[in-house]
Amino acid sequence: MTVHVDTRVLIVDDDDANRTVLRLGCESLGIDVVEAATGIRALELASATSFALILLDLGLPDITGAEVCRCLRARAVVAPIIVVSAYSGQAHVELALAAGADEYIEKPYRAARLLVRIRAYARPGDTGVRLPGLPVERRPGPATRDEGRDARRRWGSARRREFMP
Repeated sequence: MTVHVDTRVLIVDDDDANRTVLRLGCESLGIDVVEAATGIRALELASATSFALILLDLGLPDITGAEVCRCLRARAVVAPIIVVSAYSGQAHVELALAAGADEYIEKPYRAARLLVRIRAYARPGDTGVRLPGLPVERRPGPATRDEGRDARRRWGSARRREFMP
């Protein structure tokens, strides 16, 4: 069962300037924003309110963004989580994805790319909310669609080779 809610994005970052940039980007898309400067505050907000998307920094002052992500998933929060972090390297990406993040974008990021990802994940009225005892209907995120497109390309290439003389 899918329950439709307003499109709201939770931005979790301890840096005021980063939160402002992310907020302005979301607002340019017509998306309402709720902000949190700490991981504990983010957990409180996400437990009390449904969000279409969560933008999460890994370097928070109280608990790590990865721990926030794990706690959100343990609490059955199904909103997509995009980690937006200055930490670079495969180890950080794997840590975030293993904790339950849907995508990882490194700072500094290209604003246009981030806005495309936000728009893809935070579609108005398309948020799955888990209700006790009912299965969650969650649409595949953009990464899943990209994987499907890559598989079609590979299949198509093999198919074209079959018909070549």
